[in-house]
Amino acid sequence: MDFGDGGEVYRRLLNLVVRHMDERHPDDMYLLHEKHDITGILDKIAEEKAEAREKTEPPGIEETPRGKGSFLERSKARLARVFKK
Repeated sequence: MDFGDGGEVYRRLLNLVVRHMDERHPDDMYLLHEKHDITGILDKIAEEKAEAREKTEPPGIEETPRGKGSFLERSKARLARVFKK
């Protein structure tokens, strides 16, 4: 469907859907990634999370952003954060 806006509606809705999936259903992100190029949106989310983390967490605690690295790497990062607290 073409709204005559050069794809702006599609980009905005895709951004909202990706952010919702990232929050509520991160393990199912591959479903979106199969049919849509969401790499840019995931990178932006990772940057925003890193900025927020810098403001709230003490230095030295790192997290592997979703979509970056394997499930095993993300799990290890999460466990490391839990045991550092």
